[in-house]
Amino acid sequence: MAVLKNTSLCAIVKDEVMNPAGGILDFVESIVPFVEEAVIVDTGSSDGTREVLEECRRKYSHLKVRDRSFDNYASSRNYSLIHATKQWVLVLD
Repeated sequence: MAVLKNTSLCAIVKDEVMNPAGGILDFVESIVPFVEEAVIVDTGSSDGTREVLEECRRKYSHLKVRDRSFDNYASSRNYSLIHATKQWVLVLD
């Protein structure tokens, strides 16, 4: 399995359990194994997304989950970037 060396994934999420694109679990499992670090910011989910992310942290020790109330996309994205520690950042939305 190829891993993007020295790369952090940054993403913001809210209420993604039943996302038509596959949901938060599919998202995490399809990208987190391929980066050295993942930072996902939950912006106020009420559908169980936060709980799914906590379960994912047990499997992926390099996954960081942060909470932040949503005010706008730029601020939320920038908050995720503050927590990234690798040289390169992959931002997925």
